[in-house]
Amino acid sequence: MEYRPCIVGLNLQNVTTMAIGIDGNGASGTLYLDDIRLYRLAPELARYRLDSAPVFDGMAAANGRLYLSLENGQVLCMAGQ
Repeated sequence: MEYRPCIVGLNLQNVTTMAIGIDGNGASGTLYLDDIRLYRLAPELARYRLDSAPVFDGMAAANGRLYLSLENGQVLCMAGQ
């Protein structure tokens, strides 16, 4: 299982050490750590106001466009710039 913490507002250039704690008195076993990476937050590319909630599993992407089905029967087409 992969654990991805969400750390918002942290200046990664100031990170010099990292500590990992294990909860539980007398905890035992093996802890494997691999591929620890720090990434900048990606910029927000777009924001859309929806007239209705999206339908579960009602999204498709094709030809650089995103299609989203809404509960009110609409299908939105969102295209890049």
